[in-house]
Amino acid sequence: MNNKQLAAFSESLKGLAKLKQLTLTLNDLWDVSDEGIEVLGNGLKGLKSLNSLRLEFPYMRMLTSKGLIKFCSGLGSLNKLTFLHLDVHGNEKLDKEIVNSLGAVLKGMSVLSTAYLDFNGCKGIKGDLEPLLKTLGQLKMLKTITLIASHLRSSVIGSQYLTHIPNQNIS
Repeated sequence: MNNKQLAAFSESLKGLAKLKQLTLTLNDLWDVSDEGIEVLGNGLKGLKSLNSLRLEFPYMRMLTSKGLIKFCSGLGSLNKLTFLHLDVHGNEKLDKEIVNSLGAVLKGMSVLSTAYLDFNGCKGIKGDLEPLLKTLGQLKMLKTITLIASHLRSSVIGSQYLTHIPNQNIS
């Protein structure tokens, strides 16, 4: 898949306003850049009934925080989302800004009950995950969280913010 094909896919999402679940796996793609991911985020904006979203973007060589932050604007429009799986492991160009942006987007997901976030191997994310953990801790409906960022093991100290969440896996 490349940017042009991803744009066509994103365009096709506009006719699926009643879609409840979406899974998209883009493994190890060299031809999808920030622009393609931004277009995909824009395509999500029309999915007003979506309650389950599984996105896997591992090892995308051209993906940076700039593109993923723009993608998050579309993600933020999904206010009925109860399940979010976002896997961006191995994307070395991602930095702390995407963690901050994702945290801001998650604040608006008041019905989110399950979150799976994989930042493993995102070597550009050197900072603290505490702001993201604080945001997750504020989501009253959140019952299950999996946060993978093993290269940041020492910075995942904010789990005290997640004490109300019965099922957590922080590694």
